[in-house]
Amino acid sequence: MDARSAVFFLTLLLGAGCARIQKKVDLTPHTFPENTDVRIWCHGKASRWRAVTITEDSVIGKCQQGCKSVHLSDWYPDRRVSIPLASIDSILVGDPTPLTREQKREQFYNGLAAAALIALFLYVFATHD
Repeated sequence: MDARSAVFFLTLLLGAGCARIQKKVDLTPHTFPENTDVRIWCHGKASRWRAVTITEDSVIGKCQQGCKSVHLSDWYPDRRVSIPLASIDSILVGDPTPLTREQKREQFYNGLAAAALIALFLYVFATHD
């Protein structure tokens, strides 16, 4: 394994460990729990929603962020609004709970330790000849 392959592999491994999981959702009727983070793409623009219900012809929920980009002129915080299902490009559902301060700190130190291990590996690998 050459140095470039080693760096690529370790960077990929580090990135995979820090990623939050999101999955694409079928646009079939469904109700998500109130605290589930739902990302909706409409006409190529993203918005973040909570308390989402997908019906047979629309998506209803509380748009939290990016709402003006999906042409919601009647948008107000914590007000339920709907958009037609036909104008939605895709929906991703993420982790329902945001990270706590301790979890963010732990994730930072884990990343720092992983970066130190990568640096050590590269140092050993580079001086092996």
